[in-house]
Amino acid sequence: MKDEQRSDWYLGINACGQVLVLVNDGQVHIESNNIIEYLNQTFARPNQSFLPISEAEQDEMHELMDLEDKLHADLRTVTFTYLAPDPSDHAPAGDGSFDFFERF
Repeated sequence: MKDEQRSDWYLGINACGQVLVLVNDGQVHIESNNIIEYLNQTFARPNQSFLPISEAEQDEMHELMDLEDKLHADLRTVTFTYLAPDPSDHAPAGDGSFDFFERF
């Protein structure tokens, strides 16, 4: 709400100005799906996991995460159209998103 994701400092670690960012040991992680994997690899105790244990469940989880990732651009466009119509609230141009209404 304070627009801190557009500050010079924040754009220095995440040029797209997207929220969620995790900085740990000097490494910057900006995508929620990558953050989940990183947290599991870095902080899960031996023989424990934040993620499913079986390979089949991990495959399903990755498929669902990929689906969410692909839907994100469309959902962002619809959300900004109805909830934040002010163009200054939109992600910077060139972020790979498209105008939902140009399709119709």
